[in-house]
Amino acid sequence: MRAGRSGPLIYHLLFADDLLLFAEASIEQAHCIMHCLNLFCEASGQKINNQKTQFFFSKNVDQQLREDIL
Repeated sequence: MRAGRSGPLIYHLLFADDLLLFAEASIEQAHCIMHCLNLFCEASGQKINNQKTQFFFSKNVDQQLREDIL
């Protein structure tokens, strides 16, 4: 499966404790995702491994917005 017309190829949507999220590239959506992930971590006792976390942006997202979201 490909994420969008020219997005990265996805071979496994979920595997064990992996998670794949799609959202609009906006500061508001980034805050919403972080809030949901924080709630999940509190409820489950699991933690996000920042070294294994990756972000992919559409080519239509400008560089400044990418940096602001990251």
